[in-house]
Amino acid sequence: MNGNSVIRFLLGAVFCAALSYAQTAPPNPAAAEDFLYAQKLFQEGYHELCVSQLEALMQRYPDAPEVVESWRLLGQANFAVQRYAAAEKALRMFEMRYPQHPALAESQLLLAESQQAQGKLSEAALTYQRLAYFHPGSAQAPMAAYKACELLLQAGEIEQARKNLYEMMDKHAQSSYRLAAHLLLVESFTQAGEYQRGLQEAERLFRLFPEKDLNAQAYFTRSRLQEQLGQFQLAEEGYQEQIQRYPKGEWSRLANARLAELAFARGEVNAALAALARVEADSPARTEMNDMALRAAEMNIHIGKTQEAGAALQKFDASVADSASLLSYFYTLGALREQSGEVTAAIEAYRRALGLPAGLAAREKDALTQPRHLRQRCFWRSAQLYFDAKKHEAALSVCRQYRREYPDGQFRDALLLLEANIQRQGLLNPAHAQKLYFELLEDFPRSVYVDDAQFALAESFTEAGERQMARLQWQRFAQFYGASELAPAAQKRLRLITEFQPNDAPESMRQFMEMVLRAGTNAAVDNLELALARLHYQRRDFPAAAQASREALQASLESGAQREAVFLLGASYYQLSESDRLYDRPSAARQDSARALLQQLLSEESNDRFEQETQIMLARLEINTNASRSAELLGHVDAVLSRAENHAELDDLRLWAAVTRKQLAAPNDSLMARQITLALQKVAATEDSPYRNQALWELADWHLKQGAAAAATNSLELLRASKLHDAAQARGQLLLARRLQKDKEYDAALAELQAVRDKFFYCAYADSAQAQLLQVLIAAGRLQEALQLMGDPREHDYAGTDGIDLQRARLEEAAGDYGPAILTYLRFLENHSDAPQAPSALVAAAKLSRRVGAEALAAGYFEECIRRFPNTEPSDEARFQLAEINYDKGDYSEALGLYVAFMQERPDSPFYKDAMKKSVLCWYKTKNVVRAEAEAKVFRERYKDDRESPADFYYAAGELAIQEKNFLVAEEAFKKLSREYRGTEAGILGEYGLGKALLIQNKTQDALETLTAIPGRYPKHPFLPTVYLGLGDFYLANQQWDNAIEAFKQVVKDSTFDNNYKLGTRSLIDVYDRMGLKDRALALARHYVSRFPDDAKVFDLHMKIALLLNDLQQYDDAISLLRSLKPFADAAAEPEVQYYIGKSHMNAGRFEPAIAELLRVKFFSKPTKLPWDVIAMYDAAICYTRLNRCAKAKQLFQRIVREQGAASEFGRFANVKINELGACPEAN
Repeated sequence: MNGNSVIRFLLGAVFCAALSYAQTAPPNPAAAEDFLYAQKLFQEGYHELCVSQLEALMQRYPDAPEVVESWRLLGQANFAVQRYAAAEKALRMFEMRYPQHPALAESQLLLAESQQAQGKLSEAALTYQRLAYFHPGSAQAPMAAYKACELLLQAGEIEQARKNLYEMMDKHAQSSYRLAAHLLLVESFTQAGEYQRGLQEAERLFRLFPEKDLNAQAYFTRSRLQEQLGQFQLAEEGYQEQIQRYPKGEWSRLANARLAELAFARGEVNAALAALARVEADSPARTEMNDMALRAAEMNIHIGKTQEAGAALQKFDASVADSASLLSYFYTLGALREQSGEVTAAIEAYRRALGLPAGLAAREKDALTQPRHLRQRCFWRSAQLYFDAKKHEAALSVCRQYRREYPDGQFRDALLLLEANIQRQGLLNPAHAQKLYFELLEDFPRSVYVDDAQFALAESFTEAGERQMARLQWQRFAQFYGASELAPAAQKRLRLITEFQPNDAPESMRQFMEMVLRAGTNAAVDNLELALARLHYQRRDFPAAAQASREALQASLESGAQREAVFLLGASYYQLSESDRLYDRPSAARQDSARALLQQLLSEESNDRFEQETQIMLARLEINTNASRSAELLGHVDAVLSRAENHAELDDLRLWAAVTRKQLAAPNDSLMARQITLALQKVAATEDSPYRNQALWELADWHLKQGAAAAATNSLELLRASKLHDAAQARGQLLLARRLQKDKEYDAALAELQAVRDKFFYCAYADSAQAQLLQVLIAAGRLQEALQLMGDPREHDYAGTDGIDLQRARLEEAAGDYGPAILTYLRFLENHSDAPQAPSALVAAAKLSRRVGAEALAAGYFEECIRRFPNTEPSDEARFQLAEINYDKGDYSEALGLYVAFMQERPDSPFYKDAMKKSVLCWYKTKNVVRAEAEAKVFRERYKDDRESPADFYYAAGELAIQEKNFLVAEEAFKKLSREYRGTEAGILGEYGLGKALLIQNKTQDALETLTAIPGRYPKHPFLPTVYLGLGDFYLANQQWDNAIEAFKQVVKDSTFDNNYKLGTRSLIDVYDRMGLKDRALALARHYVSRFPDDAKVFDLHMKIALLLNDLQQYDDAISLLRSLKPFADAAAEPEVQYYIGKSHMNAGRFEPAIAELLRVKFFSKPTKLPWDVIAMYDAAICYTRLNRCAKAKQLFQRIVREQGAASEFGRFANVKINELGACPEAN
């Protein structure tokens, strides 16, 4: 007896002694009376009194027999009043003290429920497991085992739950819980995101259980998995079949809800709403009704039917809704009211959402139909609505409440900006607003709202008349946020302050006061009004300058003074019109007045100091008032610039002229091209010019148009180094990155784009850099980095937005992650069913499914594409691919029908030619030579430029001749093919076909000479893997192991992960196995199943691995693998798996377990073509002989003779063994 057995024995003895004492203790009438009273209290519902009565009883009579039942009743009473911890304590005490009590199993059930109610899922599962283990024959055992698995799954212990479920289904095969356990097993795969394995398990469930034993949940589960894998048509048919079989009930309502979602995904909103109406008609629970009401409202909002959405929401019953449903309801209601313009109602809905607990989130199932952080969004929207309605105090209150409840909230910066705007615009408290703007800029320096905050801050100082501070803030905006969409407006504000507001500097004010004093003392001042006009103009007080100029003109002035007065008046009007333009209120009257006065000066042709300034003003006036760029205006600007070539303050006119020339230039006008380049270079040469960046951008753009890439790159590098960070610099860096990417300087391009993201994070250029960064990573082949970048939660608000999934799927496909790529394509299809790329996404998922060997799944996807997206190019490809699947399977008749039907219905499709070619090959494959040759002739006449396809026809004709053993015709066909296509890519077909024909005729030497010469003649030809496969098969058949290995290695080396690669790998595994190199075969087989987990042959390879492990005497690993395979085995494969489990035990010398496992094949597995049951019985009998149990062995051998017949092969072998056992002594 080992140590554990001793401990169990001692514990049992102690427990039995305790129970014996309790049962033989002398009766106590008082205790009995108290216990009966406590029982009565419990039965009448007085649970609190019952608890106190029992506690008093056990304290008063600790040794009374009634204490036994008192512990159990105390647990029940505490459970009834929801004191779960106390219930657990009492029931544990009962279990520990009285382990042999007949009601122990019932008590353990209640103990597990108490633990579950406390959230102790693992402990509750262990309690259920204990019950099932120690009471395997009890009625509660199957239910307890099921409950344990259910709790383990809830606790996230998925692998342990699965293991227990497999054991439970074996031990309780006849239990009513077996179906529920199998469904729970399927759910475990779904919970882990392994939808493909889940569907396989669901399909196995349908094979194992008779139709009468299935239920609505089984049908729903299978259909839901099909839907999650993108098999929408199968899923829809499954839901409809379920509803037909089970028209009422919870699962029927769920099926209708899913049908609604499928219809909505196709854009059939009315059909979706009709499905939801069927759910409503089934009298669902009120909580279900709430979900349907919310979904119907969302669907109606989606198509703009606000009235219908409102009617749907009226069905929502808030009295039975949980907090998560209420949050979704109030948010949806608020959004609906806001969309309808009902501001007060929207605010009320958001307010009620805010009354729900902080930290609440909508249920996960709503994640794709609603944005995240609903409660925080309600704060934001209600505050914004209050602000828009000018209820500033209320808006401010909401903002402050948000800051209190969510100090680190998702929208803290947005609400802070809104609060500042409320203070500035609503409550007219600029000082407090400025404080909040500063707070946002300091606390959230990387927020996308920093430019808005800086703009509003500068605006507040401007409104407050603090010109100095306003100028500093506008300058700060230009310095840090020059690429913002607000930058043009900020530049206008800065100009208004610096160029159009009176100069209050001390020196200017002193001059002005002296002039006023002199005028006041009637001192002799020549042309006082003119001097005042001049001084006002210098101080930028243009209204006063215009007034003084008018007064000066009314006096008699000499010609020079008269001309100056006209200039000052015209210039003042020009400046006032420019100020009006900057304020976005252009004054045509002032523009006309300025134009007339300035043109009057030019008409006098005085050629004095006023003429040049007049021309400049007129040029700028015409540019500002004319949206179009005309050659006439360009000539006027050129004339102005020709008189002031070196004036830096005219850079704006130079830039305008250069850009205008770019638009007007003829394609080969070298003179104008030179003028453009020189003008832009002149502006770019001035380091401090505000127009330098724009000039460099235009210069780089011009160089690229002229084909001067090096000069363009030089300009872009100068632009990148500029100290001014504006939109031109951002555009330039993006263009430079594109140039670097084109030159394959990926690291430099990535650095450039990262710099744009960091520098211009506050504006749309950062988004452009982000998108371009992704493209560079893809071009550089750094696919995992691209996937990580797309997976960054900062890049998108919630999964599936903006087509991110499509880009991710393409990346995963390029990286070879086909499984994730398929699921990502399908997720894009689900989230963007109306997108133009949706059909292509479905076809891509189908092609990848076919690539990984999931032919049936691929066919389902192609059929779904044809149904959902008819008459599109992707649906044409889907139809063609369906025919290809049948062609590759060797079902040429079916493929031919599909090709011909496709050609008849889609004669203009780009896949028509390929379909026609394959149809010709199908005619050959179906041995209709006459029709094949006729169709081949039509093909050659229609596609005369195609020389490759007829080669395939010759090859097909030769193969058909081989099949019909007409070798002379075959040789002639292949020789003709070789002659006509010698030196071309198609010539290899003829030589390979000839070699194959010679091999079949046993002309081995000639065949090998022909075949081995092919690689030298056609190096790197895509058909070479097929040649090497043929050579490898020949060497393998002739046991030339080394040559076979070399040939198959060439297949693996020269192929990508295509079908040839798979064939070559499987052949290598076979060669290594037959040579006895078991470890090499095992390693390669493991590589195969890891690389192609969804391949159709993967189950066979797993079986191969198990047999190799047996050969290598790694029996436990073999058994573990075989047990894991068993759930995925169909009825034909399951007996083989079970047999090898027993065989592994037998090989390991563990004969008793081997017998148990081998006989399971006979008694539990279904009959198959191969007699696994007979083989298993024979080996079980051998195991009995090894155990020296001759009688048992003879019984099994005799049974084989009876069942198979004495004349059968098995019968003869069994009789031999019976004769050998004749003198075998019996074991005790």
